[in-house]
Amino acid sequence: MMKNIPDFNPLYDEVVAYVKEHQGEKGFINCQPSLGWDIIYAVMYDDDFGAGVEYFVYAVRVVNDDLEVLLEPITRTCRTIYHQDEDFTSQDANWVSVRWGDVYYAHTLLNIAEAIDEYVED
Repeated sequence: MMKNIPDFNPLYDEVVAYVKEHQGEKGFINCQPSLGWDIIYAVMYDDDFGAGVEYFVYAVRVVNDDLEVLLEPITRTCRTIYHQDEDFTSQDANWVSVRWGDVYYAHTLLNIAEAIDEYVED
């Protein structure tokens, strides 16, 4: 008996196309939680904890057909806020590949697909 294994490739391709179309000249979509819309989360494996840790997705972009996310830790006492486009593109920005990094692929992809349209500027 054959099992149907979920294939996330079509969804990935659609999200990549959507982000490419809407990231504009600045090269990313700002989706930090301070904007008031649905929060996009990513889970990434953390060697120190030996488990997945949840992060805020602050931005999404496509570089060379690779979907990347800019992550910031979820903390109780403070939150980083990016005020300028340069904050997203600085050397210190923590951009990670959704497909080829330590990010939990399916979870993060579904979170992006669910809410990314809320962050697109017209």
